[in-house]
Amino acid sequence: SYTIPLHPLKEIISEGTLVANIISPILRIFFHDSYIHPTIWPNTSSTSAKIRKLAIGDPSRAKQPDMIGKTVNNGKFVYETMFGEVTGEGKNNTEKKNLIDLVRLGIFMKDSLDNISRKTGVNRIFSWQVIVTKWTGYMMTLISPGIYVMIDTGSVDLPRSFEVCNTFLTGLDTMFAFQIAYEKTIKDILSIMNKSEEFESDDNFKGWRRSTLETPLFKRIVKFK
Repeated sequence: SYTIPLHPLKEIISEGTLVANIISPILRIFFHDSYIHPTIWPNTSSTSAKIRKLAIGDPSRAKQPDMIGKTVNNGKFVYETMFGEVTGEGKNNTEKKNLIDLVRLGIFMKDSLDNISRKTGVNRIFSWQVIVTKWTGYMMTLISPGIYVMIDTGSVDLPRSFEVCNTFLTGLDTMFAFQIAYEKTIKDILSIMNKSEEFESDDNFKGWRRSTLETPLFKRIVKFK
C-alpha cells in the first residue's frame, strides 16, 4: 500500500497513525468488501451490544470496538461478523490494557454470535487484535450448553515499512486461512437468509446460549459492561 512508509518511523507510533497508515490499508485487502462485508472504522458502537443492553434495560452506552466487520444483505447491514481492537506504542501499551481489550473482543463476539446463531443457525464469529504491528486472529464458536470457545488462529507481523515486508510475507498463509474462513461464514449466513425469511423457526442453539456477563464477580474484575 502507498500509505506504508518506505523506512521505519523513528517516532513512537500512535494508535491513530497505525490505523491510518498500516493496519486499515492492509486488513481491508483481506476483510473488506464494500458490497457484501464492509469494515467500519473507527470506534463504531456495536449494534449487538446495544441489542443486549436494551433487552435487559441497561441504559449505559454500548462499548465501541476499533473496527466492526458487517454483513450486508439487500443493501442493509444485517449482522456484525468481525471485531477489531488496536493498541499503539506509548504509555497505553500495557499488559492490562491489552488483556482488557481481548476480554472486550470476547464480549462483542459472544453478543453477536448469540444473535447470528439464533437467526441463522451459523455458529462462528471472528475478531482480531493488533498490538503495535502484531496481528492475532480469533474465532469463537458455541460448542455445548454455556461453553463459548474463543480460539487463537495465529499471529502475523504487519510491516512497519517496506524494508521489513519479508516478515509479513511469511505469515500470509495465516491471513489467507483466516480470510477464507471469514468469507465462508458470511456466505453461509447470506445463503440461509436468502432461502427463507423464517430464520428463527429452527433454533438449534436455543438451549445452549447464556446471558452475557451474568457473573457479578467477573464484571467487577474487568470493570466494564
